Amino acid sequence: MMPVDAFCSDGKGRPRIRKIKALTVALKALKLAGVHGIAVEVWWGIVERFSPLAYDWSLYEGLFKLISDSGLKLHVALSFHSNVNSSSNRKGGVTLPLWIIEIGDQNKHIYYWDQNGFSNDDYLTLGVDHVPLFCGRTALQCYEDFLSSFAKKFESLIGTVIEEIGVGLGCHCYTRTTNILHILLVMVDGSFLESVNSSAMTSACMLKIFHSCDRNLVAIELFLFTTLFLLGWAT
Repeated sequence: MMPVDAFCSDGKGRPRIRKIKALTVALKALKLAGVHGIAVEVWWGIVERFSPLAYDWSLYEGLFKLISDSGLKLHVALSFHSNVNSSSNRKGGVTLPLWIIEIGDQNKHIYYWDQNGFSNDDYLTLGVDHVPLFCGRTALQCYEDFLSSFAKKFESLIGTVIEEIGVGLGCHCYTRTTNILHILLVMVDGSFLESVNSSAMTSACMLKIFHSCDRNLVAIELFLFTTLFLLGWAT
């Protein structure tokens, strides 16, 4: 996994790659050592950081180009959570988007609470999945829009450089199940084909079963939704 401290912010708060020359050498060394690819977390809190629907993919465009030019493949983990509270160096972590944090400052109930009354602002609670609290959008709509923007921006890389896509909604594997349930996408005639064993119809049925049995399986729900969305089956 690409370390989070490979990135930093410039004077205007925009993300940039730290020590590009050193990173380029390291990537080429990995390729020479026989490494097939590298995993990169694509953070919601970096791309849509300052305002809703304002996506800045420049960091990942540059990073993906470095990785591609080195001859390596990519496993992308789309991360809709923060890692600040789980990071050994809290200053080096990635927060949720700043506009989400502003909403959370006014409404702490968008986060999970424990039995002692403490909230965890690393990720959004399932309770806001279908509630339009985020500038007129629900949490799921925020995720959907992010996925759509990612698919459009990196369409030419999916199935070639980007071999696997995962989704993460939380730390410590709690709602991060999909980071180990990979989606392999192949670009054929402008459409996405899935390379998982189950059919899209079976996935849709599994989605209903999982969702009705256990609310904590939202990561599996989003995994299945992502598959259908990239196939063009979800609306």
